[in-house]
Formats: sequence, structure tokens, C-alpha cells
Amino acid sequence: MIVGLNESGEVVSRHLPPVDASLLLEVGANRRVRAIEKIETPIDAFGVPSAFLYLAALAETLHPEYTPPKAANVHHLVNPKRSYTQGGKNSIKYKYRESPSLMLEIPVQIHNYGHWIMQPPAMPHMDVMTQRVKEQDQINKLFKIGRSVIAAPRWLDEMYGEGMQTYRAAEDYINKYEPTEAMFYDTLDACEDGIMGLMPDRQELADIGLRTATAKLGVLAGARALTLQRESVDIVRRQAA
Repeated sequence: MIVGLNESGEVVSRHLPPVDASLLLEVGANRRVRAIEKIETPIDAFGVPSAFLYLAALAETLHPEYTPPKAANVHHLVNPKRSYTQGGKNSIKYKYRESPSLMLEIPVQIHNYGHWIMQPPAMPHMDVMTQRVKEQDQINKLFKIGRSVIAAPRWLDEMYGEGMQTYRAAEDYINKYEPTEAMFYDTLDACEDGIMGLMPDRQELADIGLRTATAKLGVLAGARALTLQRESVDIVRRQAA
């Protein structure tokens, strides 16, 4: 990325923070913005990037009054992409990189800035990536069940507005295809304890109740909505017709 300056010495591009807002950006002799140095990506004891420490490290290099534009996109803490995609989407490396807990939705300027001033993290041992993927899969599965259980009553209310026949068809659909609260706890019992600091304590999840547990899992699963899939709505409407 090449970023130029206008006649006033201001950064023309909106892709990076202003030079005077960063400790690690400068204007070179060719009047281009460049990184003075690159810092290391913060990692945990297992060699896995830490989202919290990553953002904290970036913040330490920026002026406290700097506020990035609101436009945001997704940043993969695990990079570069080419190092993790050669084995295809079913490989452990790819699944590790695509773990929702290792992605951040952050302002575009911060995203680009991170790539400019931070070294990519070293790839951890395969055993570490395998365990991380296993814990992420458990979290995703539990959240999917909890989300469905929570969403069902709200969804039924919506279907009621389409008439009693559609409502009854929706009830039948939920009874046949949607998971139950008991299924959530059975799945939780079958999960393995986490060792990476990712999978929450299983007893704690059981104690705080399904709704609170689902919300906690949703943060780690990268969740954005508590709704049944659109396909299920279409199925119910066809059955009721």
C-alpha cells in the first residue's frame, strides 16, 4: 500500500492513521508514509495470538486522542493467509486461522495499521492448532444449540402472525428438527475440558443457565444474531400451505 501526502503534509489516504497520531509512522525522503519499525504480535503461553494484547499493543503506539473512522472490517490475528491455506479448507491450519475467536472486527485504519507495524505471529506447533480447533468446535456446537433453543419461542410468535395453520406447522418443525435445552446439557457433558484457555469451564456453563451460557459462548463463536435459519421458515410456510 502506497500512501501519499498532500501539499499540507497531511496523509491523503484514509487507509492509515495520520502520521502525527502514531509513534511508528514517518514520512520518508520520497514523501511516502512508512513504518519506522515492526513490533512483535503478542501471543499467549501456547504461541496463539491474543486479541486483547494485540489491540493493547496497537493502542500503545497511537495518540490517545486519535479516533479512527467508523468503517470496519475483519482482521485475522493469524497471518499471513498463504501460510495456512495450502492444505485446503478442511486442514487444521485453515480451521485454526478461521477460528472466530482469532478474528476481530475493527476499524479499517486500525486493521491496515496493524499489518504495517506488526510482525506476523510464528505458526504454533500442530498440536496447539489441533487443540485450539477442537475447543473452538465445541464452543461453536454448544452455541448453535443454545441459540436455537432461545430463538424458538420468539420465532413461534412471529409465525403466529401468519395464521394458526402456519403456527402449528412451525411447532411441528421445532419438535422434529430443533434441539432442546436437555440436548444442550447433554452435549456439554460430552465435551472435553479446555486446556488452551478458550473453552469455558463446563461446570460454570452449567451453573449460569442456558441463556447466559449461550451469550458467553456466542462471543467466542463470533455470533451476530439469535434467529432460526431462513431455510426453516421456508419449510414451515410450505408445510402450512
